[in-house]
Amino acid sequence: MDNAHIVRCIFIVLAALAYATNLFISQMSDPKRRPPSLQFIYGTSNKTGGGISRMYPTDVKPASWAFSIWPVIYTWQCLWILYSLTFIVRKSLPPVQNWLFFVLFTLSSVSVTSSVLLRHRFLIEAQVVTNCLLYIFLCATLGTSFYRFDRIVNKHFPKFDFWAIQVLIHNGLGLYCSWVAVASLLGINKALIYVHGFAKPTAGSIILGILAVELIVWFIVENTVFERVARYTVTIYPACIVALSGLVAKNRSSKQNYVFAIVLLCLVVVMFIARLVLVARRIFLIHRTSRSDDMEFIAVACEGAQNYEM
Repeated sequence: MDNAHIVRCIFIVLAALAYATNLFISQMSDPKRRPPSLQFIYGTSNKTGGGISRMYPTDVKPASWAFSIWPVIYTWQCLWILYSLTFIVRKSLPPVQNWLFFVLFTLSSVSVTSSVLLRHRFLIEAQVVTNCLLYIFLCATLGTSFYRFDRIVNKHFPKFDFWAIQVLIHNGLGLYCSWVAVASLLGINKALIYVHGFAKPTAGSIILGILAVELIVWFIVENTVFERVARYTVTIYPACIVALSGLVAKNRSSKQNYVFAIVLLCLVVVMFIARLVLVARRIFLIHRTSRSDDMEFIAVACEGAQNYEM
């Protein structure tokens, strides 16, 4: 077994353990589930995450049902982590997800764990920093996979692994990144109001504006620069649709941000539909071109055979 594979295997296991720790700490943040022996980890707080959040009301906050997306996100990450554990015994598979990929994901898990613990100590600004780091690490993780996928995968790459990487890893991380982007902005919104003294409508408009810019930039980039590697990654928009639907459902008191959220929700829905249409069109063109090439090859081969017989 070569050293590179051993190093990669070590980081695969570390990433799995870090994520398992993250899930455990997140589950134990609920006082009803937490044994007394773990209370010291969470400080003096006996509130749930939702209870702490309600201590800091804002004009821009999703309805509680929107956060039910977390189990979907967690399950999706578990599935691709289980898939990645097969890399340990499959040495012949090209290492699309290398050691750096797993290091970055491990750092993202550490960031989540830190954010949960800081939240229970009511350290708003520190939690914002860890949420932003989480977003950066997740984007870097997905970007690393995109880059190596573009360089390594070819027509000889196993079809099962091609789709496993696309569906489990790229779309799983895409959903995670998108939701964390929204969560990070919600944390910034809270810090602007309760640490820096911004008015609630102003702070809400700022973070909705940032989200709008992020979505527009991503839509342009994914359909141009990253089109080839992000072609089958379509989970960015559903997470934002859930978040914005939750915002619209709950925050009707602030007319300014309510209208802003509705407009942004409509924009995201249009982007999502446009994205699906563009992806379907490109896949159709690729298959048609591939089929034409195959038919041309067959025609040339038949012509050659006829000439040989003559």
